[in-house]
Amino acid sequence: MTSPGRLALRLAFPALLCLLLVACAGRGAGTGAIPEGHSWSALYQGRFTIADGETTRFRAWVWAVPPDRLHVEVFGPMGGTRLAVDGGYGLLAVSLVQDKIAFAGEAAGLELSPVLGVSMTLEETVSALTGGTRPPGLTVWRRDATASDRLPIRLHVGSGDALLELTRLTVRTLSPERTADIGTGRPPDGLDVRPLADLLEGGGEGLLQ
Repeated sequence: MTSPGRLALRLAFPALLCLLLVACAGRGAGTGAIPEGHSWSALYQGRFTIADGETTRFRAWVWAVPPDRLHVEVFGPMGGTRLAVDGGYGLLAVSLVQDKIAFAGEAAGLELSPVLGVSMTLEETVSALTGGTRPPGLTVWRRDATASDRLPIRLHVGSGDALLELTRLTVRTLSPERTADIGTGRPPDGLDVRPLADLLEGGGEGLLQ
């Protein structure tokens, strides 16, 4: 029988991408002008690589506001929404949408490599994305951005044998109503909610692999 942790690792990052595009579809995509403030979000091409060279490619929609508000959605090659990661106010929810399961709980200070594949906390992930300090546990760090960029043009982060690379494709503007609904750390309604510890203590290589 598949454990919740293993199930999450299999469905992971291909999943995060689906939710993102679905959420942003139909909204104006500003590929040129940079939105202001909390309306900033972006679609990324991603690549996750481990030491033996095994690589997973994906796309992800990302929204982040310091100190710890984060919303990431991933889609897979077949195009169905599968997973969303939403954090804020010390809380984190990792939702496996197709399985109607969410792992939710307090995340402040917890290391999230079982979710991200790279050794960062929720706060450090938001800092890396938004131009704060370099997370201390990283062995690879590259962040390319202009002065007006809330989210990077390119971000490479690595720890241990894992390397996560993000390249920005488009910038998207979100309405105030939308930004009020995300970055709360709460799972969507209608899912079977389980403790976040069940996922984080499952170990594994992370959802991107």
